Amino acid sequence: MDFIKLQYFISTARHLNFTKAAAECHVAQTVISRQIASLEKELGVSLFFRNKHKVELTPIGSDFYRDAVYLVQYQKSMVDRLNGKKNSCKGFLKIGVGPYEEELIQKLLLRFVAIYPEISVSCWMFSYDVLPFRFNRDLVDVAFTTSRCARLFQPAQIKTVYPPNWILMGKKDLPFWNDPDTNINAENVIVQEDMATDTFLQQCTVSGFTPKCFLKSNFYNTQRLMADAGCGLALIPEYCRLSEDERSVPLPMKGYLPDFVVAHNPENHNPALTAFLNYLQENDFSTYFNR
Repeated sequence: MDFIKLQYFISTARHLNFTKAAAECHVAQTVISRQIASLEKELGVSLFFRNKHKVELTPIGSDFYRDAVYLVQYQKSMVDRLNGKKNSCKGFLKIGVGPYEEELIQKLLLRFVAIYPEISVSCWMFSYDVLPFRFNRDLVDVAFTTSRCARLFQPAQIKTVYPPNWILMGKKDLPFWNDPDTNINAENVIVQEDMATDTFLQQCTVSGFTPKCFLKSNFYNTQRLMADAGCGLALIPEYCRLSEDERSVPLPMKGYLPDFVVAHNPENHNPALTAFLNYLQENDFSTYFNR
């Protein structure tokens, strides 16, 4: 397996279009098709579903895409390291996360640390009312948080990394799962205290989402604790992993739910931060999610 084939595969997987992949790679479409077919033969699996109307990744192809992106990036970092370029970067990087964002960045951080072993990384978790205080006093270099929380950052450059997809999670033996559409307003819903604002509760009413009671908690782990104890359904981001004893359903309301962002102070010239931001820029963030 060579890296040219991997690059052709990554481009095709990103665009799901052989013509666009060929244009990006500056080769003929037949070259892309031939190299993808050769890669599939070498691996002994089908990476794409193809028909006259569309191209889609197979489940195996989706898994392989995540690994291929990592391999190509790692190869690039090895070359840079040998040439004495960016991966000679040393220093300290302080990452701040809100209650939910730990699972959002786990894989991303794992691979960043592997590629930049000279950078010492420390992570700090804060509630959404404390994180702005820490960010605005330069006590963290970069923060992963909700768009709502990031509005309080000054100054800040902000980029969305995950859409506002939220779910209700609960124990799988709750009677609720027998008929979720009917039982939704008979359940307690467990929310983060700093998310249960008057505006949010009003929006729930407007959307017809009126649970039996909103139970407040101050952290994600305590939400999970309450949900697993059968106290109700926990409102959490879609990317959070579920155990075998838990089930989920999409939140039955639209609007007024935050998406997830990465933010940094553009006046912060920490070389370790620059390396981290470049890494985010060069990689497809969506490849790091489990869900």
